[in-house]
Amino acid sequence: MIVIGMDVGTTRSKVAAMDETGRPQIVLNRRGDPFTPSVIYFEDGRTPIVGAEALAEGFLHPEYVHSCFKRALGSPDGLHTDASGKSYTATGFTQILITDLKQDVEARFNEEVDEAVFTVPANFQDHKKQAMIDAAGAAGIKVVKLVHEPTAAGIAYALQKKRDFRFVVFDLGGGTLDVSILEAAGSEITVLSTTGREKLGGEDFNARIERLVVEQFAKETGYEPTVESDAMFFQELADKAERAKIHLSQKTATKIVAGCQGRQAIVEITRDQFESLTSDLLQDALGCTTQAVEEASLSWTDLDSIILVGGSVRMPAVQSALADLSSIVPHCDIEPDRAVCYGAAQMCAMEFAKQGKAIMIGGRAIPTPQAFVQEVTAYGVGCCVADKDGALRNAVILSKGTSIPTTKTDRFSLLHEDQTEARIEILQGGEGQAYDECLSIGEIVLTNLPVEHKKSKRIEVTYAIDANGMIRATGKDLVGGEQVEIRIDYSKGTTSSKPGRDAA
Repeated sequence: MIVIGMDVGTTRSKVAAMDETGRPQIVLNRRGDPFTPSVIYFEDGRTPIVGAEALAEGFLHPEYVHSCFKRALGSPDGLHTDASGKSYTATGFTQILITDLKQDVEARFNEEVDEAVFTVPANFQDHKKQAMIDAAGAAGIKVVKLVHEPTAAGIAYALQKKRDFRFVVFDLGGGTLDVSILEAAGSEITVLSTTGREKLGGEDFNARIERLVVEQFAKETGYEPTVESDAMFFQELADKAERAKIHLSQKTATKIVAGCQGRQAIVEITRDQFESLTSDLLQDALGCTTQAVEEASLSWTDLDSIILVGGSVRMPAVQSALADLSSIVPHCDIEPDRAVCYGAAQMCAMEFAKQGKAIMIGGRAIPTPQAFVQEVTAYGVGCCVADKDGALRNAVILSKGTSIPTTKTDRFSLLHEDQTEARIEILQGGEGQAYDECLSIGEIVLTNLPVEHKKSKRIEVTYAIDANGMIRATGKDLVGGEQVEIRIDYSKGTTSSKPGRDAA
């Protein structure tokens, strides 16, 4: 039995498997590389190629190259239509990528992969989690469990340290930022808080370099490249910006040679200049970190360490800013690009053990990590209500930071006394947040309600959230007895809320 964790990243993806000693190890892909670029190229506009081959083959046809699609996961919008007319969404791209990773593992172990633990950003909303589950299923893999990326890294560190401590996981990857506060006590690993940004990662730091190069190129040559007319220029620039960022983590200056339309410019970038260009991104990340500590009801003196996760934490400014903020020197005892994947594989072993499955490698049982992991919700979930001024807002039932799995119930009165129908709209958002600022993820409709001539809290709303963070909702009229239960069907898509619903 192969026990694996899959970390499908914005820029790079990787797989870890438990070895015969009960430790996680990275599974090399068919090229012999530990990481697979999360890039897809459609050869001849039709046949998908994944990873390093996609980057190499698609160099001359950047219009057929797709990357960073994880950020659009769960969106129904098509991102590519191939030569045969087939349309691909971000979920379809993710399926192609997971299929390729699956084939890597099967080639390595000569055994079929049909189950795995997958990681997702802690700030992923439920429709994005469902899209990951759907993509894995379409690739032929059952998702044993979804685990938040910083939680997975925390598992790997806690199992390595084998001591009691409270710590911060600061996970700055290619596309997202997650900050979680965890506590390891005996065999229990508890997430105390989690927050982050869905679109704040290394790609955003790269974009500042790219913008600087374009501006400087236009200044020196008199020509400003555009994505529409100079796709190859921007394809090359994306790679050069990534390498420049890496160089600036090791040196105080670097140069980018940019060429387009027969013109050329050499742009020098210093580390100080780069840090100035990206200071607002770093401040946003530090704000998230402070928020996570506050939401855990802790101060910095209550914390023992800061664990660095994700390739972008190698930037010196990130490490020094965190040290200045916390008076704690951040560290990465486990290689930052591997920690999430290691924890996912260990979680897979623990989930298999819970199911009573003996984990065998080479004909003998391997030791299983011993830990209980308590996760929390990364956002609030409530329903639409009208405040005293008639404005529609979110009344949170499941607060952000609630331990999961769990079930919570609240009661509401009807908006009008003669109402015979109630629409309970399920919202993701903060307490009291304006309706049109929340994400609408589902709706329950109660009909044929008996008229009650006095207002009472007759509408009971119950949300049950499972270990993957997926929601089941029940609405019940306590007067007439009608009850409707739904499980949120994210395959139908989710929408930003629009005012005009009847509120319970």
